[in-house]
Amino acid sequence: MKKILAIALFAMFCIADMQAQSSSSQQFHNGVIQFLKEEGFVPTIDDDDKSINFKREGTLHWIFVEDDGPFYIEFHRAGLSISDADRKIVLESCNYANRYTRCGKAIATEKSVTFGAEYYVTSLEEFKKTFYNYIRVLNTLREKTIDYYNEHDK
Repeated sequence: MKKILAIALFAMFCIADMQAQSSSSQQFHNGVIQFLKEEGFVPTIDDDDKSINFKREGTLHWIFVEDDGPFYIEFHRAGLSISDADRKIVLESCNYANRYTRCGKAIATEKSVTFGAEYYVTSLEEFKKTFYNYIRVLNTLREKTIDYYNEHDK
C-alpha cells in the first residue's frame, strides 16, 4: 500500500512540475512578445512553427523559444537569395563569416543564406540585455558573407 501511495504522489509531483514548466515557458514567450512591443516592433506568431516574427528596418527576424530555465533561443534574420550565385563562393563566404563572427551561423541552403544565433538565457531580463547584441551578430554575419562573396566573385 505504501508503494502505491508513493508512486501516486511521485506521479502527481511530476505532473505538477511539467505544468509549472509549461507555464514558465509560456510566460517567457509572452514576455518576449511584450518586450518587442515595448521596443517599438510589431511581433506576430507564425501559425506553422510558433516562432515570434518581427521586422526591424524592413528585415524579417524570427525567434524560437524552447525549453524551460534555461530557455533555448534561436534568433534568425532573413538572408540572401543565392539562386544565381556561384555555389562554391557562397559556401566559402559562409565559412568565412562563421569563422570570424562569434555566436552566430551563416547557413547556406540551395536557394538562400540565412543568419542565426543559438543561445541559452535563464530569464527574460537576460534576454532583454542580450537582444541588441544578437541583432549586431546577425548583421555582422550578413556583412561578412556579402563582403567575402563580392571580393571573390569574378
